[in-house]
Amino acid sequence: MEFNSVQTQQIKQNMRLFTERLWPNGHIPDEFDVQYRTDDNNVLIYQKQLVCPCGSPQIIEKQIARLTWSESDDTWQLFYVENNKWQVWPDSVAGSLTAQLKLILDDKSDRFIFN
Repeated sequence: MEFNSVQTQQIKQNMRLFTERLWPNGHIPDEFDVQYRTDDNNVLIYQKQLVCPCGSPQIIEKQIARLTWSESDDTWQLFYVENNKWQVWPDSVAGSLTAQLKLILDDKSDRFIFN
């Protein structure tokens, strides 16, 4: 599955909007980096970590969240990492995360992600 440059920019913009909603003040901390992957219908969110193994500083990326598009259900599902395992993000009582994702990502007038 390949995206053209316009689609790539749209994916980045939409994922940034989504990621901003994960933080109360709407600002993504500097140590987080929104990445995307086009295989297996996944969009990944990473946390950058500075580690110093054997005294030589390195920046590693750690997956913290994953959006997966289900073609059969026509929906997005969000997963997060807990104890090194993928867990389904629970929808809050105040508002369904699925509904939020659809508002941000599922524009029926221009389906450019995983179509």
